[in-house]
Amino acid sequence: MLAARFLTVAILLAYGVAQAREVATIAEPQAQPAAPAQASAQALSSGKWVLSLPSEGTVPFDGIVTFDHYGNNKGEHVQVTAPNIATGIAGLILGGLLVKGISDAGKEKVREEANLVLQPFRPVLDKFNYARLTAPLEQPGASAKLRLASGAQAGIDELVMESRPLFSLTQDKRSLVLSNLVQIQSAGRLLWENQVRVVSPVFAAEDMNAFWNEQEGRKLLDESQRLYLQSVQAVMAHWRTSQTTDSAQFKTVRYQEGGVEQFERALVLQEHCDRRIFKNLRGQWLILPASPGADAAACKPAA
Repeated sequence: MLAARFLTVAILLAYGVAQAREVATIAEPQAQPAAPAQASAQALSSGKWVLSLPSEGTVPFDGIVTFDHYGNNKGEHVQVTAPNIATGIAGLILGGLLVKGISDAGKEKVREEANLVLQPFRPVLDKFNYARLTAPLEQPGASAKLRLASGAQAGIDELVMESRPLFSLTQDKRSLVLSNLVQIQSAGRLLWENQVRVVSPVFAAEDMNAFWNEQEGRKLLDESQRLYLQSVQAVMAHWRTSQTTDSAQFKTVRYQEGGVEQFERALVLQEHCDRRIFKNLRGQWLILPASPGADAAACKPAA
């Protein structure tokens, strides 16, 4: 089980995880993950989806934790339990943050210090709800096969995608990272669950506060919507095929989160002109901007 695995602080930083927020968790499914073939044949053949998110509250944002936040514990080995949807985001973010010699109060301080990076954007984030996040999905032509509703309202011919997004901002404010915890269900049966991380390009401006806050935070909201749309589209297109790529070769994937270089061992699920989709050694997905030099002009509408 993913929840039983422990990772070093390097993985913590790669996740972009910083604080425990009181957010809704996805209900424990009635059954263990099943093969896609055991889903409703009608749901699989129809290609119809119900996207289910919390009905209330604002979209959670964090500041990404760096080594500097550990003070006297800088350089100490840190372990964190890997994410599992059924345990909820709160358990992922802080419950698994086990830092030697740091008390609960110390962990709270780490969380608060990391989140100071969000202060200039609070007037925008405090009004950013799930309806605003998913607005692009309801635009004409976005996806005729997807509708927003609770899982309980899904028909027998619809797959349910339960989604709990968490956005994190790097400490230099140059990159935004989405961690979307996803479950796919059909008729109450869990078919697939995973974490889908989407990393934005690295932005550069003399004043990053002004960059994100311009036009009442339009850039920050637009980029959040874009990352979330990519995660949903990727899951819809590849959740089944991603389970049959065990023979593919893993390679070291290097990428930037702000000014920090990250790396993972991963295999390619898809390379598109504007993004690359990988699956890492833990089975989790990573969606990155296209490689430098990719021909953006050759882009076609995403699947």
